[in-house]
Amino acid sequence: MKLLTYIQQNYGLPRRVITDAIKEKRIFLDGQPVEGYATILKYGQKLEAKIRDKTINDTITQTEPETDIVFFHKPVGYVCSKQDKHNKTIYRLLGDQYKNYYYIGRLDKESRGLVMLTNDPKVVHQYEHPRHKIEKEYIVTVKVRDQDFVKRLIEGTKDIRHKQDSQEDFIALVSKLFMKGLLVDEDGKLAKKTHTSADLLRIQSMELVNALDSQLRFLKIQEPEQGKYFVVRMILNEGKKRHIRRLWSAIGGEVVDLVRVRIGEYSIDKLPEGEQRK
Repeated sequence: MKLLTYIQQNYGLPRRVITDAIKEKRIFLDGQPVEGYATILKYGQKLEAKIRDKTINDTITQTEPETDIVFFHKPVGYVCSKQDKHNKTIYRLLGDQYKNYYYIGRLDKESRGLVMLTNDPKVVHQYEHPRHKIEKEYIVTVKVRDQDFVKRLIEGTKDIRHKQDSQEDFIALVSKLFMKGLLVDEDGKLAKKTHTSADLLRIQSMELVNALDSQLRFLKIQEPEQGKYFVVRMILNEGKKRHIRRLWSAIGGEVVDLVRVRIGEYSIDKLPEGEQRK
């Protein structure tokens, strides 16, 4: 087992705090300062350290733990974080048995749906590294105030008013725009190429949800309302901070509800809100 993994799992310390302690030569194996966070621990070694309020004085007897994956239905009002002075974290609902698990697929405070947790950092890397392009699927309820603005973005016109298209036609236009990608700043506004903190945000696919099936009703998705709310199914294989909310905001839309229903091959199915399963 790696030194970093051992300390994270057994003492609940953040990665950065541990790596800083290694750089400052405050972690010792058999009396010698540890040189790197990738150091592999061996049976019988003596590990000593004082990090924050944690005193470590262990003889290594652990072997690599069996990989465990937990599926959690995150409610609105909780943040995906180990520690947060200002917000309730998902670990308050999960219980002490999962306090050292890593979460996969961060959701913001206002969003709900599927979050995975695991005790194995390799699983986190598998699902979170951009090069693996793991799909994440969302059901998004959105309000768009000015559909003409979106059409002008695509067609490059400024003063032409368009005839009212069907919802399917409009969402098809938005889907093309989102798949191509938009440069969006942190506040959800369209940005110029010279904007240093803007992100190129894009999606893999999007389709209109015309009718709610049994799963969406179980998830309490709002019924689509002509001229007021759209309900869409969006699939991403990359993810930046508030990715979907910023995309819609950039074209004058407002996300009313955002539910993640799938990460890779794993679906939320009918897992009740605030509960977990393996």
